[in-house]
Amino acid sequence: MELIGRGRDADVFALDERRVLRRYREGGDTEPEARLMTYLRSHGYPVPEVFEAAGPDMVMERVDGVTLTRAALRRVWNPGRPGKVLGELHNRLHAIPAPDWLPRLPEGGDRVVHLDLHPENVMVTAAGPVVIDWRNAMAGAPQADIAMVVVLFKAMTPPLPWAARKAVDVLKAPLLARFLITTREHELSEEHIASAVVAKLRDPNVGPGERVKLERILAAQ
Repeated sequence: MELIGRGRDADVFALDERRVLRRYREGGDTEPEARLMTYLRSHGYPVPEVFEAAGPDMVMERVDGVTLTRAALRRVWNPGRPGKVLGELHNRLHAIPAPDWLPRLPEGGDRVVHLDLHPENVMVTAAGPVVIDWRNAMAGAPQADIAMVVVLFKAMTPPLPWAARKAVDVLKAPLLARFLITTREHELSEEHIASAVVAKLRDPNVGPGERVKLERILAAQ
């Protein structure tokens, strides 16, 4: 199989022109994620179609396009446009009630929250944006999702070459500003930011430099 993508914890292989296999490197169960993706598709939300899920493997629709990060770097839109796209995806998601079987955040809430819905998990296709990587999704309040985006923008490093990372740094401020304007219905508090930082600090994929930035954000709250 041809390796066509590699994330922090999963590899993606091409099966044919229509399907890909996503495999978690450290194992795990993809069935809950597949069930949620199917549920979201039934509500009209843009996620890949799932064909099969068993153990660490998921066979799903192949999504042809570029990440929202790459689209922003190509400057196809004005600097704030990617933030609006991201905000609209959050708003659409947070309008969907969480199913009873979806695990819930301790802070409460009854909406589906992705908890990792940033530009690298949005594919821009000819048919529109598609959201990928639903492993962390839970039931919660929209503010939990929005706060996580703020934290990710402030602390995390995208998996890009050095020059591209520097270009992303320039785009972060207008993108985040437009994102927060688009999602302004859900006001954030310091508690929301702190909860997002604590959750991210539990992520084993966080690098040492990213961890330092997260701890600084937490100390400033």
